[in-house]
Amino acid sequence: SHSRTDAQDLAPFVTTPMAVVEKMLELAQVSHNDLIYDIGSGDGRIVITAAVLYGARGVGIDIDPENVKESQSNAKKAGVSKQVKFLLGDATKMDISEASVVTLYLLPESNALLKPKLERELKDGARVVSHNYSMPGWEDRELAFVEMKDDAGKEHSIYVYKK
Repeated sequence: SHSRTDAQDLAPFVTTPMAVVEKMLELAQVSHNDLIYDIGSGDGRIVITAAVLYGARGVGIDIDPENVKESQSNAKKAGVSKQVKFLLGDATKMDISEASVVTLYLLPESNALLKPKLERELKDGARVVSHNYSMPGWEDRELAFVEMKDDAGKEHSIYVYKK
């Protein structure tokens, strides 16, 4: 919980293991033509990895200024500062209409809260990749579902949807 009264709390900060990040991007068929938006971007690993592995551009949105600073530092270390940027703010109030891929690792109720925004703002053909939690009511949009274990043996689910 970020304890801000002016912004929606979508999930606690929990990092996505790198093996899961790489599988999320692979399942979304990310390419150099994509603009990835990661809602709740934490340390920036998803958009940075998309830039490094696929040449994609990326935007991370996070509510915590320390996460944004760490992400910017991580992007610089990875040599992708020109391809990615990190925004401080409430993702429920930010424009995501330019995204061709949106990644999420949020709580189920947060996915439900964001669903109308995703439906309203994303262009047809955009992909939404959710770690561990499905998007309610989007069963007919599901392109892929994978269960996998990370390096520590913990189970993860990945859902990929197309608008």
